[in-house]
Amino acid sequence: MAGGLPLFFWSDVPISLLAQLKPAELTQRKESMVEWWGIADTEQALGILNWLKQEGHRQKYQKLLKQNSLHWHRVFEAHPLPAVGAVQNIAAWDHVRSVCVARWSYDYGYISWEQAWPFIDAATHLALRDFDSWESFAASFLAGRLMWSPESESHGDLAEIVTYLVKSPDSPWRYVAWHDYPPR
Repeated sequence: MAGGLPLFFWSDVPISLLAQLKPAELTQRKESMVEWWGIADTEQALGILNWLKQEGHRQKYQKLLKQNSLHWHRVFEAHPLPAVGAVQNIAAWDHVRSVCVARWSYDYGYISWEQAWPFIDAATHLALRDFDSWESFAASFLAGRLMWSPESESHGDLAEIVTYLVKSPDSPWRYVAWHDYPPR
């Protein structure tokens, strides 16, 4: 679940336990899932989760990053990113969202935990394959978010969250070593 922390913090979702939402809050969050993800049932949840796992935005944005790298690196430099050098991979944008959508789909009753866990596990293994640290994962997440919505006013908020996760001694990422995850 640690891979989903940037969006869990941003959406004010408890991270150490599975949410027990009040009916009004559950209704509001389900409406947000429809608005942001088009998810209102099991089939839609599994469809989005499979898309995030297999393709996501990374297919399109990785090509854009390679084709127009100077432009995107200027965009990245103009926004706060953890200092890890040049961003070469934006896959963390999809990995974070995969963990979050799986968790939210479970919380809202669209899928079972047995259905959610393989997506969370797969996103974690893909992240470990694609990145070498929380810092590079965080920079990739923010870069992917910038490519998805370059004009968003919420980028600064997400950058603050990610900076906290990377640098704060109280960050949950400090308690989860990057490679401390069971191999397959």
